[in-house]
Amino acid sequence: MEKTKIIVITGVPGTGKTTLSKKLSKVFKNSVLISSNDLSKKKKLYSKKDFDGAYIINMQKLKIELIKEIKIAKKKKKSYVIIEGHLLSDIKLPNAKVIVLRSHLNALEKRLKKRKYSLFKLRENILSEAIDYCGNGAKTNYSEVYELLGSNNSILNNSIKIINGKKVEKKEYDLLEEFKNKKYQKYLIQ
Repeated sequence: MEKTKIIVITGVPGTGKTTLSKKLSKVFKNSVLISSNDLSKKKKLYSKKDFDGAYIINMQKLKIELIKEIKIAKKKKKSYVIIEGHLLSDIKLPNAKVIVLRSHLNALEKRLKKRKYSLFKLRENILSEAIDYCGNGAKTNYSEVYELLGSNNSILNNSIKIINGKKVEKKEYDLLEEFKNKKYQKYLIQ
């Protein structure tokens, strides 16, 4: 019997997690797709909203619910469990391969502005991306972590290779260099 593969897709908001996860769930037919954000809302895994309207998630409860969902998928004999969300770098799920989506700051800024993020949320997420918050967290919690940056097609193709166990070069991206552009220095000032 083939073992169920657990795939975690993480990265700061606006890096393409949801888009990639949906594409992967179509490529890998016998899969289940879990959005940690949707699960948190459905199961009311939050205590309140912050001043900017974001939910404050109880991470321990989220982990417990995700493990339950993985067990359900295994009972249903799903071959793949694809879990996406920006908080997943801070949770350790057993036997998961992790794909951390990265984005150049200019592209990320455009996407987040289009979503009408406040200046505080823009600053928080752009700084998080520059310092590789999700990548560093994932490397702390998981043994198999891949960071991907590039076109949608290259990210999809490399993700498929990773899930299939094919060799993909592990890279780390230093986006702090992009702060040399004065445009982003406003995000460093509190």
